[in-house]
Amino acid sequence: MKLIFDGDSWAFGSEIVDSSVFLRNSNIVEPEEGIDFRVNDRYRVPKIYSHHMAQQLGCDYVNLGCPSDDNSSIIQRTMSYITTEYIRHDKSTDDILVIIGWTSPERNNFWWKNSKISQKIRLQPQSLGKRLLSHPNNCSDQDDQQIEEFSRMYAVYMWNPEEYIPRYISTIVQFQNFCNAHNIKWLSYNTFYQTPVLKRLDRNPSGWQDLDVLAEVKKIDKKIGSYHASENGKRKMKDLNIESLWHTVDPVRFYKKDQPVNTFKSFIDANVDDPYVGQHPSPSGHEAWATELVRYIKENNLL
Repeated sequence: MKLIFDGDSWAFGSEIVDSSVFLRNSNIVEPEEGIDFRVNDRYRVPKIYSHHMAQQLGCDYVNLGCPSDDNSSIIQRTMSYITTEYIRHDKSTDDILVIIGWTSPERNNFWWKNSKISQKIRLQPQSLGKRLLSHPNNCSDQDDQQIEEFSRMYAVYMWNPEEYIPRYISTIVQFQNFCNAHNIKWLSYNTFYQTPVLKRLDRNPSGWQDLDVLAEVKKIDKKIGSYHASENGKRKMKDLNIESLWHTVDPVRFYKKDQPVNTFKSFIDANVDDPYVGQHPSPSGHEAWATELVRYIKENNLL
């Protein structure tokens, strides 16, 4: 059995830093002069939940998690890894379990391209319009200004649950269908929901609330559009219904679906004395989460 993990910085293990070698600045690890990042990897990797789970289950594993990521990029990377490493080589997928931690659903990405730059930018609206990518070497001041203005406009005008909740659910269904089509065992969960800072000025995890997906869907259904259906030649108008799509998501393989306490964040809040280092799980938070997911996997016979 091999475990395949993906997610954002909480899956990667950001801010778990060997302070004797590295300086910690938010979720960015800055090496001192002449120090290789792999030095911190040797410190960080044994302390994150993917490593603990592999040890507890006696499995090999790979962790694809990437800091600051969005759900679209997460699923693209996961499917690329599986198709490249398994499906294109006709290698059996019967002995893998894919575990994805979905990030806050409003995060989005776009492709920024001009005569000098062709690169993905990821937007995190809670950053009040600031993009999260490091500056490309060939990024001009004008590019920076244009990207920042686009990010600001996105946060002010386009950051709405009517857009990001359907996108989030469609991504989960796409992942579920991909796994089912290729006989892949899977488990996914919500990592956190980063409460909008435009409504609540709180950037710390202690101020974030779990996302009640079903409640959000009920708020926006019948508000997100309609379509024509020609049934036996008779045209009818129908409302888009995201709730029916959400109900197709497996309630067992999606950890604690539609339960009030359902995230990595809320679990460590309730069960760990020191859950965070900065804005990310502490080593004890990672260890507790690993034990919880292993318990859940065994209880529900997901292997």
